[in-house]
Amino acid sequence: MGQLIVTSEILDDLTSVARRFVSDIQVEAVPSIQDRCKAIGLPEDNPFLCGKTVQDLQSDRHLVLLAERITPEMQASVISAMESHAKMPRESIASLTDPHVFVKHLLLHEVAHAIGHDWSEEECDRWAFQQLHIA
Repeated sequence: MGQLIVTSEILDDLTSVARRFVSDIQVEAVPSIQDRCKAIGLPEDNPFLCGKTVQDLQSDRHLVLLAERITPEMQASVISAMESHAKMPRESIASLTDPHVFVKHLLLHEVAHAIGHDWSEEECDRWAFQQLHIA
């Protein structure tokens, strides 16, 4: 860990991965997910989010918002939360210390929200870990 992830630099690759699962999904790298949500009329209280999936209810299309800059501290916070709350294999969570694995899992987690609208955070994490090897 300890490496800044700049999602805008890999946005095309991330969009390609997301579209393997949801063909019309959009992926954006934004300076602030909270500010982007506010701009589109969605409440969001967490200023430190790494990712969020939103849905346009008129078109039914999904949009994945990724923080443009995911700091090592943001990554550590996500991993710590998963270690504390998720019932995942320890080695799966440990793999997230690799920034490339982290960002891919983050994207897949957000795609999971588009696929399973009523899935819990843990179900989205589990699905994302299952897809990592094929995405």
